[in-house]
Amino acid sequence: MPEPGIRITARKIAVGREIPESVPEERVSLYRWLGQRLTGTEVATPTTERTVYVRPEELYSPMSESRDYLARALPADEGPHLLIVDMGDNPYQLLGEPLLYDVARLTGEWFKAHPQRSLVITVPMMPPESSTFWIELRSLESADGPSRLLLVLANDGRREVIRGQGPDPGPVFATEYKGLRARLAPERSPLSAKIVRRLGHYGVSRRRPGDFCRRYFFHVENAVPEISRLAGSWLERVIVPWAAAEGTKLFLLSRDDQMGLHEAIAGIAAARGCGFGRCDREGRIFDATGIRPLPADEIDGTVVPFFSVVDRTRTYEGIVDTLRGQGVRLAPRAWAVLITDSSSQLTLAKSSLPVYSEASRERSMKRREDCEQCAIGLPHTDPLRDRGHTLRSYDVWDIFLRSRWGSEKNTPPPFGHRFHYAPDLESVFAEHGNWLATKIMSLFEMLGVPPGVVIVCPDEPPIKTLVARLSDLMGDRPMVITIPGEVLDHSTDPEHDETQMVLDKAHGQLWQKQLSHLKGRGDPVVLLDEFRASGTTARTMVDVLDHWGIEPRAYVPVIDFSEEQDLDGLPVHSLYRIRAARSTR
Repeated sequence: MPEPGIRITARKIAVGREIPESVPEERVSLYRWLGQRLTGTEVATPTTERTVYVRPEELYSPMSESRDYLARALPADEGPHLLIVDMGDNPYQLLGEPLLYDVARLTGEWFKAHPQRSLVITVPMMPPESSTFWIELRSLESADGPSRLLLVLANDGRREVIRGQGPDPGPVFATEYKGLRARLAPERSPLSAKIVRRLGHYGVSRRRPGDFCRRYFFHVENAVPEISRLAGSWLERVIVPWAAAEGTKLFLLSRDDQMGLHEAIAGIAAARGCGFGRCDREGRIFDATGIRPLPADEIDGTVVPFFSVVDRTRTYEGIVDTLRGQGVRLAPRAWAVLITDSSSQLTLAKSSLPVYSEASRERSMKRREDCEQCAIGLPHTDPLRDRGHTLRSYDVWDIFLRSRWGSEKNTPPPFGHRFHYAPDLESVFAEHGNWLATKIMSLFEMLGVPPGVVIVCPDEPPIKTLVARLSDLMGDRPMVITIPGEVLDHSTDPEHDETQMVLDKAHGQLWQKQLSHLKGRGDPVVLLDEFRASGTTARTMVDVLDHWGIEPRAYVPVIDFSEEQDLDGLPVHSLYRIRAARSTR
């Protein structure tokens, strides 16, 4: 057991985000409690510094420098030291074997470097025995230092003591730790917040291409954590007990034209030690890369099919027939994220391979001769290549003409003018926000803006509604700063006494603290607004940022009524541009 007076350092690892932020006090309290229970003494406040964010490219990069992300955050001082490496907030499926191995390797090197060092690694669930995570850590059992502790702790309170004396093996420690962990668990976005309904002109083939047209296309690429949780829960609840009774292994099969389902199911398969493969649109089975066909004799276990979107009963039954025709054994049920025709749901539930879906949406079809878009000569949209950030005129005006209209609710600064007749953008963003958010995400990707971008916008309901949808799809990675209207209503020229008075009055508010935190850091900042007419609000936001020495990278209005391509030199990237002007009456 570590000696009293031991120093405690904690490092929280989060997969996917890129901009560090402070570790909240509630989590520091968990680390302090854990340190006290493991050392048996009162301890000082653990040193936490900042969260260690691991980008996906770092997980799989062959370059050692890129994969030493954690080594750069480990304490270097000597003397009695307890290091807590916290991975418990990540969905297990996102950790992956490369990260688990690297954490064990890098912390193991730190552990071996001094005989008075102890190590605790927290994980969402215990890795399988076959994981290289255990091979690395168990190689440390004979390291020098008789009182050293090396412990792995799962969120449910289970622990693996590799060396030293762990916590009380009774239920008290496990119950207390599980309760503390649950109170700190991040809120999970519901699946519905991650399903995107794209507007477009989509051709549907029944007898020949283009027989029918659809207005919407659904995709679930941004729902990997939710899919992992829901599909994993269904597998444990429905299929695993059946497989245990049958004495069969499982082979998880993903059928998806997108990448979201593949990533989630591959993670579940890795966590359970199952085989994994993909199948194409017809139901032919391929390996995990989706390139090499996989014959039945190479599939070890019963095949469990997972689908992203199930559309029509006939198509689904055709895939099932193709799977059976390849000589594989199928599990008694299949799983789908989404069924897009409620009339098919009952039929699919009674299929020869019943499918369970987590959600359903309506996606009606029109014959080509009845399609308005065909009538005016608009080409069909390719659902797999619709990655641009701009909006089609047909979609914009279809949305606007179906929404409520009235006087503009949010008054611009005194130097601008109110629209007397405009669509209700708050309701537009509430209904179509997920789709518009994917357009903004495509723009960020084109500009090379990282997922941890800082978004600055007015503190107004419409744009906040859109930003909330954007945060959901980006896994809450963006830092959002909303500037109050009373600040944007004034010029921010420091020469004006009134301006300084407004800023002084707002001193200590959250948005000011956030801007102060960003000062001098060089983080990527983007301005976001519902529309630009005179550009006064945008210029005022630029002035506010300049007050803290922050230079934004771009200005993104959803609708742009200006003919200017920039904003006083700041690049402007709108989703839709139309020549217009505010009424001055």
